[in-house]
Amino acid sequence: MHYTRLVACDLDDTLLDNSSHLTSSTCAMLRSALADGTTALTISTGRQLLSLHGYIRQLGITDVPIIAETGAVLFDPVSYDVVREWVLPHSVIADVMRLMGEHDWGCTAYFIRGERAQALVRRGGAVTADMEYEGISELPAPLPLDQWPSVMGLEQWRKICILGPAPKMKELDGAMRARLGETARIERPSEECMDIMTAGVSKGLALAIVADLLGVQPEHVMAIGDSPIDISMLDFSGVPVAMQNAWPEVKARARYIAPPNEEDGVAVAVTEFVCGRYHAAARGSASGAWNE
Repeated sequence: MHYTRLVACDLDDTLLDNSSHLTSSTCAMLRSALADGTTALTISTGRQLLSLHGYIRQLGITDVPIIAETGAVLFDPVSYDVVREWVLPHSVIADVMRLMGEHDWGCTAYFIRGERAQALVRRGGAVTADMEYEGISELPAPLPLDQWPSVMGLEQWRKICILGPAPKMKELDGAMRARLGETARIERPSEECMDIMTAGVSKGLALAIVADLLGVQPEHVMAIGDSPIDISMLDFSGVPVAMQNAWPEVKARARYIAPPNEEDGVAVAVTEFVCGRYHAAARGSASGAWNE
């Protein structure tokens, strides 16, 4: 199918409500807005494949690659075959392991690749309370840190997600950036979370590749998000949109402010985009907001 426009939206706190549900009203509004078949829709999320099946089916996405793992992979929404992926170098994984083992950070590191996830903890440490990471309720038993060197080479991990208390995560953030330097990309989806991918990986890069595959120019791409990890795709798109509930720094990079995620904000933004009321223009402070 030939598309003239492309929409990429984040999931959590953007497309989904506060209970991580994709509501029937949002789905109905999206179906109506996209009915003429000229606008492509995709998901751009930090989540991994295992927790995305249901949302992809609800949205009816069949021919536009899905962006997952904070931009570390693009996969086909029907076959789930990998379209593009960026794997973490073993040197980065080793550096993360060493740093996690040097102090009691009180955090858990999840190593992610598709439907595979493994937790890493210090010897005798407890797994972070949020075991249902990204909707995955049955993770393998966590391996103590001292067991990891023997199995590190068995998997090609694309992303490391570290979860822990905000004060500890702030301390770890500084130490991790100093240790990894330019060898990896570190994103902070929230104060309790850190994502580590290979250098250069971002939602923005992944979105640029999807747009190129579809033959859609950046000025005809709308990106919608709420957190700092969405900024790279807002910067790429000609029509950057932040949710009303977005972080201040995200709103500062947006041209339009959509209603909050609890009020079908993504569906409203898509409708405005298809109708031409949300459009590309010179960058600046957010304007044309839904409540102006």
